[in-house]
Amino acid sequence: MDTNLAGAVTGLDAIIGGHSHTNPMYGFAQYKYLPAIISAPDGKPVITTQAYRYNNTLGEVVLGLRARDGSSGYDVVSQTGRYLTVSSSTPEDAAVKAIIDPFVSVLADYNNRVVGATTAPIDSLQGFTQETGGANLQADAAVYELKFLQGIPVDLHLSGAMTNKAIASDATPASPVTLKISDLYSAMPYENSLVVISMNGPQIKSILERSYRNYYYYKYVAGYGGYSYYTTCMLDTDAAGRIVYDDRYPALPNGHNVVALSINGTPVDFEDASRFYNISTINYLAAGSCNFNDAGTTLWPLGQIVHDRQQYVLDAVIDYIGFKGTVSPAVEGRLTFTTYHGISGTLGAAGAGGTVTYTGVSTMSDAVTGAYSFQVQSGWSGTVTAAKPGILFSPASRSYTNVTTDMTGQDYAVLPPTVSGVSPSSGPTTGGTVVIITGTNFTGATAVKFGLDGATGFTVHSPTLTSATSPAGITGMIADITVTTPAGTSLISPADEFIYLQPVVAKNITTDTYYTNLATAISAALAGAEIRILDTWLDGDFILDKGMTLNGGWNISFQSSGDQPTLLKGNLTVKGGNSTVKTVQVKGQLLLQSGSLQVNDVTVLP
Repeated sequence: MDTNLAGAVTGLDAIIGGHSHTNPMYGFAQYKYLPAIISAPDGKPVITTQAYRYNNTLGEVVLGLRARDGSSGYDVVSQTGRYLTVSSSTPEDAAVKAIIDPFVSVLADYNNRVVGATTAPIDSLQGFTQETGGANLQADAAVYELKFLQGIPVDLHLSGAMTNKAIASDATPASPVTLKISDLYSAMPYENSLVVISMNGPQIKSILERSYRNYYYYKYVAGYGGYSYYTTCMLDTDAAGRIVYDDRYPALPNGHNVVALSINGTPVDFEDASRFYNISTINYLAAGSCNFNDAGTTLWPLGQIVHDRQQYVLDAVIDYIGFKGTVSPAVEGRLTFTTYHGISGTLGAAGAGGTVTYTGVSTMSDAVTGAYSFQVQSGWSGTVTAAKPGILFSPASRSYTNVTTDMTGQDYAVLPPTVSGVSPSSGPTTGGTVVIITGTNFTGATAVKFGLDGATGFTVHSPTLTSATSPAGITGMIADITVTTPAGTSLISPADEFIYLQPVVAKNITTDTYYTNLATAISAALAGAEIRILDTWLDGDFILDKGMTLNGGWNISFQSSGDQPTLLKGNLTVKGGNSTVKTVQVKGQLLLQSGSLQVNDVTVLP
C-alpha cells in the first residue's frame, strides 16, 4: 500500500508506514528492500519505509533540507533511511521519553479501566479452521454496535476474528475474570472497522465459498496454498446465523461447498438475486484482503455499501461487554463442517413440479423435467417420498440407511391412471353424453375409451378430473371407461362402467327423470307433470284427449303410425322453455277434433 501510494500521488516527500506484515529486512515486491526511493508521477523522489509490526522495528527517515531563496519553506535535497530493530530492553531516548510520558500516563489510565467480566476464556486462536468463542463475541458485539447503538439495520455479520492472544484463560462461571481495556487490546490490537453492505443470495454464497476455500487450505495444505493466513480470513457469524459447509476433503474446493445459510432460522436462497440482506463485515475483508479477491478485484460488492462509519471492532467489543456486564463466549454451532452427499433423480414429466420430502424437509422438482436433488449429511438414514396432487408414484417412497456416497438415478415413475367414478353412469345409444371421470394420474392423457370405442372428445381438467363425450353404442351394453397416459391404461373396475340405454325421448322436469318411452312421458304430461320433449316425434298411436303443455327448447314433430292420425281433442301448447321452438313438422296426419295447437304462444291450428 505504501509503495503504491508513493507511485500514485504527487506532493509527498516521505512515507513512513505503520503496521505491516511484510518484513522489510527480507525484501518483497518490486522494491525488494525498504527504505526505497520511489518515483512519484511527476518524477520527484519519495522515500518510503515502514515500521513492520508489534513494536519491534522503527523505520527511520533522514531528509536533507535546504532553505528556499527569497521565500519561506525548504526543499528536500537528499533522502535516506534505515530500519532499527528494537525490543523492550532497548534503552529509551530521554528526550523522546519526556515527550511521550504524559501520553503514556493518560493511556495507562484508559487501559486500566474495567469494562466487565467473562465466565469463559476469550480465545479465537483456532479461528483459522473452526468456530471459537472469541470470534462469536466479536461478531455479536459488531451487530450490537451497529444495530442497537448506531441504529443501522443489520441482518447478519460475516467476518473472521481478530487474533493476537487468548485472554481470561482461567474464567469459569463460578469464577469470572474481570476484563480491562488493556486485556481487550492485547487480544484485538488491530484497527479493523465495520462496514455494512447490501447483498443478495448469490453474492453472499460467493463470499462463503471463498471462506471455505481459506478454511480448506489452512486445515489441509502445507503452506496454506500460498494464500494469506489470518483468522480474519475464515468467516464467522453472529448469533442470528448458521452456516453449513460440505467438507469433501481430500477433494479440492469446487465452488459448491456451502450447503446452507440461515438467518434466525430462515434459509437464505442462494439463487434469489432479488432478495437483499444487510451484511456487516470489516473493511479489511471488504477491500478484498484475506484472499477475498479475484485477480485483485474484491468479491465484496463495494458499490452496495450502505453504511461505513469507521467504527472499530475493538470499540464495539468494549461497548458490548460494558452493556452485558458479564459475557460468556462459547461455541454454539454457528459453523458446521461435515460431509454431505447428494440424492438425485426425476419424477418424470408427468410428475414435474411435485415435491420430494425427506425427514420433514421438502424440495420442489423441476417444473418442466421433474428432476430433483438435495443433500444429506454423511451417514444419514431416512425415507424419501415423492408427491404431487392427483399423482401416484412408483415406488411410493425410498428408504436409505447410512448414506456415505452420492446417490444418483433415484427416479420415481408416475403410475398408470385410475378411474374411481363416472357421472352420469349411463346414456343413450345415440352417444353424445358428456361424462365426468374422476380418478388419479390423468395428466398427459392420450386417449379415453368407452369399451373398445374412443370418446368423441375429451378434456383433462386436472390430474384427478377428466370429461369425455360418449360415442354411439348398443342398448344394454356396459362399457368400461378407460383413460390412457404414457404411463399406461387404467384397469377396469365396476367404478368405471357406463351403460347404454334406449334413446331418451323426454324428461320429467317435475321429478327430474328421463323417459325412453314416449307413451309414459305423455301420460305423465296428461297427469299434470311438466314434460320436456327431446327432439322426438309425437306418434299417431296417441290420442291427446285433454289440454296439455309440452315444454322444450327443441324441435318437435308429429308422425302418423300407419293410418292412425295424431289426434288432438284438447289444446296442445308447445313452448320453447328458455329457448324457442324453431320447427314443428307434420308427417302423415295431425287431426284436430277440438281445441288447437299453439307454438310459442301462437295458435297455428286451426
